[in-house]
Amino acid sequence: MPDVIDFLVLHQFYNEAKERNWQIAAFPDEVGAGVPVSQEELTALLYKPQEGEWGAHSRDEECERVIQGINHLLSLDFASPFAVPVDLSAYPLYCTVVAYPTDLNTIRRRLENRFYRRISALMWEVRYIEHNARTFNEPDSPIVKAAKIVTDVLLRFIGDQSCTDILDTYNKIKAEELNSTDAEEDTEMVDLDSDGPGTSSGRRVKCRGKRLSLKCDPDAWRKQCTELLGLIYEREDSEPFRQPSDPLSYPGHQEQEGESSESVIPERQQDPSLCEDYHVIDTPMDFSTVKETLEAGNYGSPLEFYKDVRQIFSNSKAYTSNKKSRV
Repeated sequence: MPDVIDFLVLHQFYNEAKERNWQIAAFPDEVGAGVPVSQEELTALLYKPQEGEWGAHSRDEECERVIQGINHLLSLDFASPFAVPVDLSAYPLYCTVVAYPTDLNTIRRRLENRFYRRISALMWEVRYIEHNARTFNEPDSPIVKAAKIVTDVLLRFIGDQSCTDILDTYNKIKAEELNSTDAEEDTEMVDLDSDGPGTSSGRRVKCRGKRLSLKCDPDAWRKQCTELLGLIYEREDSEPFRQPSDPLSYPGHQEQEGESSESVIPERQQDPSLCEDYHVIDTPMDFSTVKETLEAGNYGSPLEFYKDVRQIFSNSKAYTSNKKSRV
């Protein structure tokens, strides 16, 4: 089964369980207690790599070699963003976008604990460094370019079992990039099977012609914003935000300049329970207004579009005191 390499009960464990001479062991002294497991027993339960799963070397030899390589790689400045897990307090949306977070220190600790059962599992996780960076960041951003270098260097170092100096591998890759810049503009490798890391070999084809630059169309963001609005309108949850709020139903939500909520609907001020929930919205906003502004070409940048969309939800949160409300 492609890409499912270390997360099922392995056939090796199944065969060992069938062949083991099971006997009644000691019972715990108290109900709910347990019997300690010796280090020898724990070691015996570890996966035993089969011939060829770690290339020409043993798992211990390869793990130690790659650990040293990662240590040297971390000494380079461009690898520092991938040294530790992403700070979720600084990037709270990261865990909602990236399905399998990883980093160099996590990989190193897993190597130290012999977490990977075969070398292909190690390479599978290394690929996610670049994949995660591409998923969360802009395609041509410096962080994505750095992630690609880190991934390429580490994968080549792992693949070349005779190499003991990862810095030499890094220098070779940098030299190759400088020499192949022009060639890369004419030939692009495309994976037809998957856009994410995998252990199965994907079909790759060459596409002739200049690689298209994402910056060639400065107005491409307008089309993307229009498509985003279309998707939002398809969602039933967007219904309360599609049109401007009715001032009769939601006093204080939409006030005209120089006009207070009292002048809009004074009779509602007589109910003290309603007065408690009054919130004045300084900048009313809704998706129909955003759509009209976008179609009229009045947004100068995607940031302006983003601010108006965000204003919709900020207004809703400010005006609706009931956190369990559907709105």
